[in-house]
Amino acid sequence: MISAPRSCGISGETAYGVCTVSFYDKYLNCKADTLHKRDLRLKRPYALKGSKAIYKQKLHAAILKTGTRDPYTGDTLRWDLMSKWINTPKLSLALQGNFSRDFYLLPVVNHADPEADVLEFEICSWLVNASKTVLNPADYIALCKKIAANRG
Repeated sequence: MISAPRSCGISGETAYGVCTVSFYDKYLNCKADTLHKRDLRLKRPYALKGSKAIYKQKLHAAILKTGTRDPYTGDTLRWDLMSKWINTPKLSLALQGNFSRDFYLLPVVNHADPEADVLEFEICSWLVNASKTVLNPADYIALCKKIAANRG
């Protein structure tokens, strides 16, 4: 089992002060499994050569690297929302919108650069991740600068 990150405010048996170490381990297992299966389906080279255990290690490293702040906005991530997102098509669009806003600072994991040939994850807020999904980090930052300059 990978130990929960102490650099993010862990006290005793809790990770980020909001979940048990066993929950954190289950969270890592679930995320690693989901991401590995998705990457295998997409035939990404690092998934074909790597294992779920490597994904788990890389995910843990990304969580340690990120800590408590979104790397793009500097906002404090809401680790207390870990694994509480309910993604169901039965919610009305209006409810989804309000529900989504409550989860803007939920930490989510994805590939640091979706076009890269190397397995590297990053953690950022749900809002940032949703807005940058198809862009690599440099293109996303360039887009943000363009928007700020235009709206400024």
